[in-house]
Amino acid sequence: MLTVLVIIVIALVMGLLVLVGLLAQNNIASSKEMVRQSTAIGLLQQQLEAIRQSQTTHGETLTKNLQTGQQSLTQHLEKSQEMLNKLHTQIGQLQGASSRMLQLGADVRSLQDILKAPKLRGQLGEQSLERLLGEVLPAGSFEMQYAFASGKV
Repeated sequence: MLTVLVIIVIALVMGLLVLVGLLAQNNIASSKEMVRQSTAIGLLQQQLEAIRQSQTTHGETLTKNLQTGQQSLTQHLEKSQEMLNKLHTQIGQLQGASSRMLQLGADVRSLQDILKAPKLRGQLGEQSLERLLGEVLPAGSFEMQYAFASGKV
């Protein structure tokens, strides 16, 4: 019976050793899997950080480009507004000049109507000549109405 007991104890110890070996092998496999997963997680974290930095850089670049575009657009709009204001002023000046030209044309037509009558034209010419001679010559050096020998003026 002692032999049977020794054989049972040896069988139990062997079974226990096999179980310990299987557990150790399973533990080693689990440990390797954890190391592999830990490495994979580390790589994923690095990639995630790289993506985050890339997005930050792209966001900053996009913001700068947008600001530059807005500034450029604002400058163009300001220049366009200045040009429109100048054009508005010039159009106003042209309208004023145009209305003065129309008034001058009306005045010229009115003067033409006045000067159509020969007698009136002659009287106006005499007055202009008298005024011109009075400005250029001394007062006693000319006569406006010359008397002919017959006494007619």
